[in-house]
Amino acid sequence: MATEIKQYFEANNEALEVLVAVGKKMVSVERNFVMKRTFYKEFRKRIEQ
Repeated sequence: MATEIKQYFEANNEALEVLVAVGKKMVSVERNFVMKRTFYKEFRKRIEQ
């Protein structure tokens, strides 16, 4: 899922945020977060919380 989100931001320059439904909660993923070198590790932490 993280790879698809990163590809989405790369393909859509105007996109600022993606909301991901995880069970009953929503996780916000912003463009600047995706561009961080540690994105995959930090994204996994957010999803698993």
